[in-house]
Amino acid sequence: MTAVATESKTQRQSAARRCAAPACAHALLWVAVMALLRATLCAADAPTAQRTPMANTAAAATLAALYEEYFEARLRRYPSSATFNGDHRYDGRLENPASAAFTTSAVAEQRDFLARARAVDTDGLNASQRLSYAVFVSDRELALERLSFPDRLLPIDQMSSLASTFAQLGSGSSAQPFDTVADYEAFLGRADGFSQWVDDAILAMREGMARGVVNPRIIMERVVPQLRDIARPGVEQSLFWQPVRNMPAHFSDAERARLTAAYRDAIMRVILPAYRRLAQFIERDYLPMTRSSVGLWALPNGDAWYRHQIRKHTSTDMSADDIHALGQREMVRIRAEMLAVMAELDFKGDLAAFQRHLQADPRLNSRHGDDVIVTALKKRINAAMPRLFHALPRADFEIRPVEAFRAASAAGASYQPPSADGSRPGIFYVNTHPARGQPVYGMATLALLEAMLGHHYQFAMQQELYDLPRFKRFN
Repeated sequence: MTAVATESKTQRQSAARRCAAPACAHALLWVAVMALLRATLCAADAPTAQRTPMANTAAAATLAALYEEYFEARLRRYPSSATFNGDHRYDGRLENPASAAFTTSAVAEQRDFLARARAVDTDGLNASQRLSYAVFVSDRELALERLSFPDRLLPIDQMSSLASTFAQLGSGSSAQPFDTVADYEAFLGRADGFSQWVDDAILAMREGMARGVVNPRIIMERVVPQLRDIARPGVEQSLFWQPVRNMPAHFSDAERARLTAAYRDAIMRVILPAYRRLAQFIERDYLPMTRSSVGLWALPNGDAWYRHQIRKHTSTDMSADDIHALGQREMVRIRAEMLAVMAELDFKGDLAAFQRHLQADPRLNSRHGDDVIVTALKKRINAAMPRLFHALPRADFEIRPVEAFRAASAAGASYQPPSADGSRPGIFYVNTHPARGQPVYGMATLALLEAMLGHHYQFAMQQELYDLPRFKRFN
């Protein structure tokens, strides 16, 4: 990023074209994926000698300290993020964004950091430092804008929430470490935090019901089975028992007995009752109050909320209508490419018939072994990478099926970044659920987007840009 910030517009465009030059037959696919990564890849590829050194100014030092102070505050506020980053100082805590107190203190914190940043005289900063400053200020402004909307009244959905994140962490197969006695004790503290979040999430949803800020019914109908699946098994069949089942051999008999008893008690008395409590509330009280509409526009102040989401996710001031028109133009373009494929295959029929043909062909719709297909693709992609880039991430990624409790409603694939300390690789989750499996002809695109040339390259390389402030490396 530092190199991109100091180059001229022409140089940036030239560098982006070099970064996007494919060395394979599927040029359009490679270019589309790499277009998402130009800034990060080109910054990583820039020779060290071309990077602009940090200017030795009081302003730069003040801002560097401010950035670090902010990032440390962020880790304390979101302990689970620290865990996923590979920082395990807060593994025994869990954030509670459903509570009103959390929002109030977050607003005060963001205002404080924004005011302190704006008070710095930036005249002596070099281009890279000015870019970091602009990003920091913009992020704080967006955060304050987000906190002005009632996000906390919608604490759970079928794709991501603390309910699913906590289950992943507690399974022992995600970012939460279970290597030492202290690790095991830390998660017990996090379990208490989860129980408190459930109670506050229920209070938040009750407030949302009173204010007309509720989730769409179609979303919450998918949440209940997830919660029920997590809460249904007995203690020793629960996914939270897996760390006990896989307890390290070096633990003493006394430690093993003590922790086993503690986990049995926590799962039986704290964790599973919390999931049951949440599922019962949603099913009995919340679902009847959910809405048939699906857009933010249907909520109070929804148009402004939607405009904020546009700024947050695109960094532009495009209107919703402009984005919709752009999408329609893209659909025309993509449809033309699909018709060209039909002609190339000499298919007789219209596009709808072609899509039915693709869906019906068993050779193209393997619902099993998707992880095997992706593993083979990983080998091919990795072999091609040195021909495309001289800078590759040190962190690797592994391929896993999506956990059973969230597979039915999860996306076809997703990605979890590696830890910064190198202790955990990135994870490319492939959904092998029969209803969510990917067609064979889409697996290459999916693997390129989610893994090596997409999110894995993006996040792993971003974390390894050690000359950037941490708020940018882990943003």
